[in-house]
Amino acid sequence: MKLIGASILLNVPTEEKNADQVLKDLSRSIDDNIRMLATWQQRRFRIRANQIGVSDIKSWESRIPRLKPTLRSGPYFLLGQAHLLRKQYELAASVFLKLPIVYDSNHPITARACFEAARALETVGQRQQAVWGFQEVVDRYNLSQPSIAPRVSI
Repeated sequence: MKLIGASILLNVPTEEKNADQVLKDLSRSIDDNIRMLATWQQRRFRIRANQIGVSDIKSWESRIPRLKPTLRSGPYFLLGQAHLLRKQYELAASVFLKLPIVYDSNHPITARACFEAARALETVGQRQQAVWGFQEVVDRYNLSQPSIAPRVSI
């Protein structure tokens, strides 16, 4: 419950510091899943601060497969965001598309990943693939762009 609460509070500016402290504590948990997920939640700060380097991306890519498949959606979403920050749009799209294709268990984040993949593809001029992605968000998840953005939290 602490992990979920701290993860949600990361989106509340007045609670961000407290949430970070809770996540730091949880990142030392004896429970492997809690420790790994808390560590991934902390990486959201690096994304927000645009402090992602090539070595971070390589490290994240090697660590995600170590997670149980049911725990990979959020980390893959963060990896996609990291590629976006580095303006690696095609790589971002390929990572985001793993969620609806391979890890379709968390619909809000999966819908958002599909949307972000479509936006990345549109940015590099792959219009037809982008249209497919946007249509997928509407058809498969019954969502439109304005309605998915505020509902997603990693």
